[in-house]
Amino acid sequence: KSISFYNDIYGVTVGELNTIFITTDGGINWKSISYDMFNEYNYNKVCFNTINNFYVIGDHGVFIEFYNNMSKWIAYKKRISQIEDSYDEYLLVENINDMFKTTIDFWDIESGTISSDKELLFMSTDNGKIISYDMNNSFSAIGNKFIYFDFGKEYGDIKNIVQKGETNSFYFTGKDPETGLDSIFSFDIMDFKRLNDLIGWLVF
Repeated sequence: KSISFYNDIYGVTVGELNTIFITTDGGINWKSISYDMFNEYNYNKVCFNTINNFYVIGDHGVFIEFYNNMSKWIAYKKRISQIEDSYDEYLLVENINDMFKTTIDFWDIESGTISSDKELLFMSTDNGKIISYDMNNSFSAIGNKFIYFDFGKEYGDIKNIVQKGETNSFYFTGKDPETGLDSIFSFDIMDFKRLNDLIGWLVF
């Protein structure tokens, strides 16, 4: 369902029902890695970070980080939560459909500035969510590991998200709030200035 190569030698592919295969010879041979606790998981996207580290997303909020400790691959399932207010917190249960890694050079947010070389994973989900995951503590100044983007509109299930080259523009697919038709939308990440520290939502 998804494949990612770190270089011309190391690659990984994922799919339904806990399917994960690794290659260390440029795709000539593939070795399965599996974890019984994940047998029911359906994966939608994989993304290499370093030669010994990659991320996997899937249905029902599945988000797993894999590390190679030189003897075997170790999996860390991450808990994506959505905080509604000071009392209510919910686990993300929507399907996570797409993911990509990027670096933000400078991002001035009301609660603190995210400066150079900040690595982020952007994810898109059903029910109109776009989420950014902090890969190297770039959100430490604002106290959140996951940031939700609030567009003030509902775009339905967001199946894809991508950055336009090295610009600050991002494009995603969803449902037009007015017509209900599939369409393409964009936003400039620098337009998001204000963070609700309590619930981790970014707004214009």
